[in-house]
Amino acid sequence: MISKNDYDLFLQNLASNIAHQFGRNCEVAVHEFQGDSLIIKYIENGYITGRRVGDISTNEFVEEFVEKDFMRNPVYRMQTGNGRNLLASTTTIKIGDEIKGFVCINYDITELENVNKALDWVLDEHGGSNGNDVNQVLEYHLEACEKLIGKKPEQMDRADKFRAVEYLESKHVFLITKSSTRVCEFLNLTKYGLYNFLDEIRNSK
Repeated sequence: MISKNDYDLFLQNLASNIAHQFGRNCEVAVHEFQGDSLIIKYIENGYITGRRVGDISTNEFVEEFVEKDFMRNPVYRMQTGNGRNLLASTTTIKIGDEIKGFVCINYDITELENVNKALDWVLDEHGGSNGNDVNQVLEYHLEACEKLIGKKPEQMDRADKFRAVEYLESKHVFLITKSSTRVCEFLNLTKYGLYNFLDEIRNSK
């Protein structure tokens, strides 16, 4: 029989590892029944929904459990009060016939949807591509970046390159596969230098 401490540690590590693997847009919340109340016991990246450890889960959660039938339909879409679009899943923690709580994963897909809209706009505006060549989008933003800075990449100093990376991040360029390699090549940056810039930019947000 697993001890309570081992059980709690497992859930804490599970939440932490899932959030670490999928990054800042992934919230993982472990809910536990304490008496008649459903409490958030652990949460990672809680800023996505604005919740914290110790918060009582709303009645809407229990209503959703019945309405959406999480047992048979564990993955669903939802929207937060501040307009974030989430792809969510709920897994029941059950021991025997007793439901102990839930593990909820909420992945913020707002940025991905915005990228999709941006790709559609760029491809419609520039060349009428069939929409499959995302490398065309990347090259478009690299050219736009050069115009924004007003210098060729070989003439840019560190501050210019930081500004360039900041612009590319704002356009969600780094969601494009292998874009970091192309950006490093374009700006004559090392991967280490690029990741340092991105860390600084993302942390400032």
